[in-house]
Amino acid sequence: MMLAIRPWVATISIFVFLCCPFPSNAWDSEDLEVFDVVEEVGQNFYEMLDISPDADSKAVKRAFRTLSLLLHPDKNPAADAEVKFRQLVAVHDILKDPNKRAKYDDVLVNGLPDWKQAIYYYRRVRKMGLVEMSVILFIIITIGQYCVAWAAYFEKKYTMVELEPIVTEPKKVKTRAKLDVEDSVWSPIQQKALEAALAAHPKGSTSDRWARIAAAVPGKSKEECIARYKLCHELVKKKKDEDTVIDANEAES
Repeated sequence: MMLAIRPWVATISIFVFLCCPFPSNAWDSEDLEVFDVVEEVGQNFYEMLDISPDADSKAVKRAFRTLSLLLHPDKNPAADAEVKFRQLVAVHDILKDPNKRAKYDDVLVNGLPDWKQAIYYYRRVRKMGLVEMSVILFIIITIGQYCVAWAAYFEKKYTMVELEPIVTEPKKVKTRAKLDVEDSVWSPIQQKALEAALAAHPKGSTSDRWARIAAAVPGKSKEECIARYKLCHELVKKKKDEDTVIDANEAES
């Protein structure tokens, strides 16, 4: 009776068969035949024929004839008579052939190939039907596509860096004319004239206030007067802030 193949073994078998091609020079068809019969019969061939391991070909043939008369389906009414007789024929074919018998004797010593060897999975793939193999291949391909999709998702999630656009305001560049206005030199006379003009023309007095102030300051333009006023205003404000901090510190002490 053929042994049932577990689904997980079948899946691994196909995977190994596809990824690791079967080495044709390592095992031949006789090896595979011996392995299959040993696995199917599940019994020591010599014990099955009731002969010793060193029995000659005549003893093997005589034991086969004796058992065949008992196990032949025409004379054996058992339900598994056909299976038993087929197994007997397979065992006889191996023991009567010197090469196959030597391979079987090696199996008795070393055992069948285990899961660590590729031949273990190859033998199971050989026993699969077309429908079973197609279903398992479909499952393997589906799982593979699923894993690839998840791998692509995680790669995109953890490796893609979103860079926010950096918006920078354009740096204000002072023109040469403006630098000349801010860096102009003021004499004490011009400074006093500016202060007097500012007092004479307060903010909001006339629409042409700065034109009149510039006219009162000798050697200075309207732009120079405005720049000087802003500079003085900032200096006065800064001085007031410093005085406020000093007064606050003195009050606390």
